[in-house]
Amino acid sequence: MPSRLPEWLERISALHPSEIELGLDRMHVVADRLLGKEWLAGKVVTLAGTNGKGSTLAMIERLAIDAGKSVMAYTSPHLLRFTERLRINGAESQESEWAEAFKQVEGARQGTPLTYFEFTTLAALWLIRQARPDLALLEVGLGGRLDAVNIVDPDVAVITPVDLDHTDWLGEDREAIGREKAGILRPGIPLISSDPVVPESVLQAARELECPVWLWDRDHRIESVSGAARWLGSTVSQGGVDLQRTLPGFDQCPLPPENVSAALQVAQLLGLLPQQDQVSPWEALGLSGRVQRIGESPEIIVDVGHNPQAARYLAGWLNRNSCTGRTWAVYSALADKAIEEVVQTLSGSIQDWWIAPVKADRAAPADRLAGAVRQAGHVPVVMASIREALAQVRQQAAPNDRVLVFGSFYTVAEALEALQG
Repeated sequence: MPSRLPEWLERISALHPSEIELGLDRMHVVADRLLGKEWLAGKVVTLAGTNGKGSTLAMIERLAIDAGKSVMAYTSPHLLRFTERLRINGAESQESEWAEAFKQVEGARQGTPLTYFEFTTLAALWLIRQARPDLALLEVGLGGRLDAVNIVDPDVAVITPVDLDHTDWLGEDREAIGREKAGILRPGIPLISSDPVVPESVLQAARELECPVWLWDRDHRIESVSGAARWLGSTVSQGGVDLQRTLPGFDQCPLPPENVSAALQVAQLLGLLPQQDQVSPWEALGLSGRVQRIGESPEIIVDVGHNPQAARYLAGWLNRNSCTGRTWAVYSALADKAIEEVVQTLSGSIQDWWIAPVKADRAAPADRLAGAVRQAGHVPVVMASIREALAQVRQQAAPNDRVLVFGSFYTVAEALEALQG
């Protein structure tokens, strides 16, 4: 049996050839042996949605830490290190902790086949059980209803904006995808939505389960008054806003306001909302790959956005934060993404496009990436790798230009590895 994390990761990758196999039967069987029936002492928040799960989770985590609570956060995927997937009071987990957790899962599964994500999720849950924090934050990997994380009954559910992504697995429209996301709901628990246009399927599921719902713009929102931002929230669903906090420096926040607002509303429900009037939960996050600035002259920005909704937000951010020079893109994506729509959405905000395939089995080929760029009215420069593309762009860009590296976690990970030497 392996003793080190790298060996375990190789082993669990080889154990089950399917990268995705939705369903909870296997998870329940192994979890009952591994964790028992009553294993969580604290509160649980589960987050589903197409975009914004990770940043919303990180803000809730920050608010909990600032409130003096112990908190563990499980997210996926990682960028550079597997240990990024679990944080303990804001600190990255250790390889030795994961190695022991995988050993425990292996002992409990007794031959039951598990996918990589199922194995990983069970290991994370075992670590959470061992620590018994005041709060556990669980980010859904894919969908919600049949995702491995959904074996845990949450106390609060968060559904961030829903868009078209993973349509082969979740459905061809927002209603079908929303129905899958709403699978994280349980009878009577609060649902916090940050979606500007909530799918009716989500609302219908909440009604059937008698879940009180806090909606963006109705029950919680962020507004600007005389140039100053403030958050408005509600103690009761549909009871009208009766809370407020000022948000100093919000004009510099790179995250969508609806997700910041949702995090604050969750904090209020859990008793984590600061008593002081001023709050800035985004300031200490240091989120990797979310409109992350990592270089100057030229400025380099990396973002993991990979679907049309994320592209629309990114285009808006670029337009609000203009530079005096040109904007260069180093872009790549996986083949199952809406590449043409993403490129078209950003075509008016980016002048120079450099593309390369990522190192992944599902990578989009260079000719498709180039075709999307040409279709949007630009002339692409095709390189063999993200590393080479980024190196060439950095050489050619002027000091007052900016470089945007985006399109997938793989794209950003390769760029970060290159920039870190």
